[in-house]
Amino acid sequence: MKSFLVIIPAIIQRLMNEASLPINGGTLALHSPDELKVSIKTTVAMPAGIVASLDPITLQLYNSNTTAFSPFMAVDLPKQHLDGPTDIDAPESIVRISNKTELTSWLRYVVRDPTVDLSLRGDSHINLGAIRSAVHLEKTTPVRALNHLRGFGVPSIRLVVPPEPDGANVRGQLLFPNHTPLHLGLGNLTFNMWSGPVRLGTVDVHDVLAAPGDNLFDFRGVLLLRDLLPNLGAILASQASALGRGSIVLGVSGNSTVVNGRHVAFFEEVLNGERFETELSVVSVAMQVLGGLIDPAASNGTSALLDTVSAVLGNKTLIDGIVDKLNASRVVDRLNSTADPVAIPGNLLKRVQRELTRTALKSVVRELRGGRSKPLWSPTR
Repeated sequence: MKSFLVIIPAIIQRLMNEASLPINGGTLALHSPDELKVSIKTTVAMPAGIVASLDPITLQLYNSNTTAFSPFMAVDLPKQHLDGPTDIDAPESIVRISNKTELTSWLRYVVRDPTVDLSLRGDSHINLGAIRSAVHLEKTTPVRALNHLRGFGVPSIRLVVPPEPDGANVRGQLLFPNHTPLHLGLGNLTFNMWSGPVRLGTVDVHDVLAAPGDNLFDFRGVLLLRDLLPNLGAILASQASALGRGSIVLGVSGNSTVVNGRHVAFFEEVLNGERFETELSVVSVAMQVLGGLIDPAASNGTSALLDTVSAVLGNKTLIDGIVDKLNASRVVDRLNSTADPVAIPGNLLKRVQRELTRTALKSVVRELRGGRSKPLWSPTR
C-alpha cells in the first residue's frame, strides 16, 4: 500500500510534466501603469479516462530567456475538474506587475517575433479519488506573436481643410493585424508618421482593443504641412525606390500610450522603439486625399476646398484655377523629361521648387494658413 501511495503521485506528476498547455485565447490589456487585465484560455491534455480535480493554483508568468527566475505577473486559476483533455479558463482579473523590466523584455519579443515563449510555474494538489498528491507545474509554451505587425496598413487617409479646432488636419483608418490568439487592449495610442528620416506628423488612435485577426481603427492627427516643403529633398530621396514602383512608404513609430488618462511607460518603451512601415499606392493616396479636399458632403467633417480656393483664385472654377495658376500639365511634362529619374535630390528637386515658385501656389497656401506671409520654402535657383 505504501509503495502504491508513492507510485501514484509520481505518475500524476509525470502526466502533468508531459501534458501540453497551449494558449488558445484570452485577454492581455493595459489597465494602468502598474496593472494588466488578464484572462487565459488553455487546455490540459490529460490522457483520456483520467478523472481528477486540480486545486486552485497561482501561476507565475516569466521570461524563459532570463537566467534567474523573475516572474513579471501571477495569474490565479480556480479549482478545475479534469477529465481527459480539459479546457481551462482563467477568468479575467486585474493583476499587478511584479517586474516591469522582465515584462518589457518579454513584450519586445511579442511585438517583434512571429512566436514568443510564455513560461509559467506553480504548485498545487491533484485529487485522484481518495489520493491527494502535490504537483508542480512548470511549462514553456510557444504563443503566436505580433510578428512586427506584418500586414499593417493605412487603407484610407483624408486631409481636413480647414483644420479642426484642435489642429487636426488628417483623418483615416489604420489596419492593425493581431496575429496573437489574445484580445489586446492597448488604450489610446499616438503614433509618429515618417517618410525616411523626416517626421510628417502624429496620429491618434483611441480605445484600441484588437481582436485576433485584422482590425480597423479610425485615426485623426496633425500633418506638419509647414515642414514638408523645407524637407522635400530628404522626403523624395527616401521615397526614390518606392516611387519607381508607383508607391510611397509610410513609416509609423510609437509616441505615447495612455490608459485611463495615465501614461503607461513600460509599453511606451516597447512601442516607441519600433518602426512599422507600409507601402501605399501613389494614385490611391492622391485620390483619397483629393476626395477629402473636394467632397463637400464628407461625413467626417472634412470641408471642401472649393469655396476656400475659389475665394483666392477669383470666380474661376477650382479646376480652371488650378490649371491656370499651377499649370499642372507643364509641371508633369517637365518632371517627366528628367534624364536621370533617380536624381531626385538634385534635378527633380530643383525642377519641383522652380515650378512651384513660378506659380501663385504660395499665395494660395499663404491664404489657407491665415494670411501669414512667411515663405514656406526658399527656392533653389
